[in-house]
This record gives sequence, C-alpha cells and structure tokens, in this order.
Amino acid sequence: LCRRIAFEARFDRSAQFNSFSNANVTADHIIEWLKETNCILLTDELNVLLSGATNADLFAEFLKNTFLKKSNRYFAFSSHVVGTTSQLSDYMDSPSNRTVGICELPLVHHVVDAATIFGWEDLNAKEMIYYGLIPALIYEAHLSKTTNNSGYLP
Repeated sequence: LCRRIAFEARFDRSAQFNSFSNANVTADHIIEWLKETNCILLTDELNVLLSGATNADLFAEFLKNTFLKKSNRYFAFSSHVVGTTSQLSDYMDSPSNRTVGICELPLVHHVVDAATIFGWEDLNAKEMIYYGLIPALIYEAHLSKTTNNSGYLP
C-alpha cells in the first residue's frame, strides 16, 4: 500500500508502476512525507488488498493512525465485497464511534427508463449490461456516441 501511495503521489508522471515496483517505501516514509498535510486516501477494491494480506493488522494500524485518527485526514474505499467493512473494523479494534457508510451505486433496471432518462432512443439491453447498468456510464457512452458519432461498443 505504501508503495502504491508513493507511486500515485509522484511528481514524475512518466514512470510506469513496473519500474517502481521494487522501490522500498515504508509507513514511516509516508508519515514523514505527509507531515501535517490534510489528506484523503481513496482506495479502490480494498478487498483485494485485504485478501491474502499477511500483515493485515499492521495494515489496519497504519490506516487507523495515519488516516482516521488524525484531524483533516480521511480514508474512503470501494469494495464489491460487503464483508470488507466488518473485516477492516475487526482489524482496527477501535472503540471509535465513527461510522462506516456503505453506498451502493444506483442502477438502471429497465431499458425503457434509461432510454427515456438519457434520450437514447435506440438503447438496448445488451448495451445497458455492457455498461454495468450504471447510469453514469450509460450517460457517458450516450454522450460520446452523440458528440463523436461513435460509441464504446463495436
């Protein structure tokens, strides 16, 4: 995680992660670099980081001390595994009264509704499924199709 944080925060945007993958970045490096800076750590697919983690307790301790206990620091994550929130809470073993907010992505369940909402008359079920039934992706696909005269589907 520390290597990923350092990679994403780098100034040289030309470097690829593979060339960075052997860098030794510790929690102490991140803490020293952040100092008292306000920060939000956004982590996608936290369940992947937690699965098979041999030092999950150290990982949780780092997140708790660096991003949850400090003022003006926050930690937000996505996961398609609902159990991740309780698993993380168990690792953090904290009497904190901070809550974990779980927000599901809104979905469009009917082709007719999506076609009407987005003004996409020839939208079909295949396209909706391709975009995961997610309104923002359907909207972006339609916008791209109408402005560039091309869609994301072949």
